Amino acid sequence: MHLVYNWALNEWQNQYKADKEYRDFCAKNNLAIDENKLNKPSEGKLRKQLNSIKRTQLPLLRRGLLFGCCA
Repeated sequence: MHLVYNWALNEWQNQYKADKEYRDFCAKNNLAIDENKLNKPSEGKLRKQLNSIKRTQLPLLRRGLLFGCCA
């Protein structure tokens, strides 16, 4: 459980930082913000990311072995 929480927290912080940097860059250079380039973190986005990587990078999580469950 801690593995998933820590992963999600780290991803949230990275996405928030990237979004803030983009917004600050646009404000500093008087540019319009392109909605397609925003990187606002969201629970749904993180869930999709986790589901896509747990097949390859976290196979134990996919099988439930990290929680002591049976496969």
